[in-house]
Amino acid sequence: MSNEIAAWGLVLFTAALVWVTWKLASHTKTHAEHTEILARLTNELVGIEQSREERIQSEKRQGEVSRALKLAEVLLTVTAAEFVREFARPWGPLLPGWATSIRGLALLGRLIKDPQCVEHLTYLRGIVDSVQYPTRPSAVNEDETKKQLVTLQQRLNWSVTEWRDEIVANATTRT
Repeated sequence: MSNEIAAWGLVLFTAALVWVTWKLASHTKTHAEHTEILARLTNELVGIEQSREERIQSEKRQGEVSRALKLAEVLLTVTAAEFVREFARPWGPLLPGWATSIRGLALLGRLIKDPQCVEHLTYLRGIVDSVQYPTRPSAVNEDETKKQLVTLQQRLNWSVTEWRDEIVANATTRT
């Protein structure tokens, strides 16, 4: 009789173990499904965040390109004679518009693909800085400065065309 009780106990224990194992497998399967759903949602969120970051970077670049274009257009309108003539009078805290454009465009120099254009821009920015904040009196080499401006204007046209094309291309893709 004690063997019979032990056998029934073993059968009941085995049945309970089967039932618990089945429940555990069922919960594991459900957990795996939830994990898969969570992984898909996470991937979608990563994609959304990447798209958002790309859009923000694109909008930032478009703002910089628009600003560079406006500054370049100011520089393209100044004549070499006018440019050099402005160095003869004191500026004080107020700069001529083209001088501000030189400084602003120099800050956006990374948008200019032509390294020689950047060199001319850097040279002219140095002239503007030395005239506005003279550490020691120095004469501006008018001929060299005119030459640098004319060369900058010629080379800057390439960037201006490229920037306009980029702005148009981005405007058409957004509409």
